[in-house]
Amino acid sequence: MTLSDGTVARLLQRETEVFAGRFEIVGEAGAGGMGAVYKAVDGETGDLVALKVLRLDTASDGLERFRREATILERLEHPAIVRYVAHGANDEGEPWLAMEWLRARRRARPRRGASRSQARQHRPRRRERP
Repeated sequence: MTLSDGTVARLLQRETEVFAGRFEIVGEAGAGGMGAVYKAVDGETGDLVALKVLRLDTASDGLERFRREATILERLEHPAIVRYVAHGANDEGEPWLAMEWLRARRRARPRRGASRSQARQHRPRRRERP
């Protein structure tokens, strides 16, 4: 099960593709049971974003959870939480959520249950520019 054929074809074309009238897709970052995440450039700001796109055939509880995630993230602002950019649905009705793009770290995050001193030694995430 995947995103609609039209969406996948448009997102993975080699030529520039603008998603939801705003985001230029750079490439796919990952995919799972409910949808896919793309690395994209925000046409309004020029910033890199992670664009999460939910499959249309996702169960209603998954769709509600996705909407809740978007509205909660929109209200939160904290250095330890990924920054909200925007959310909505494309012309085919697929819900999407755009968040700041975070470059992967070179060392792993502290494990759950790590001591506070171990957690303090951990460096903050770096924001990547296009």
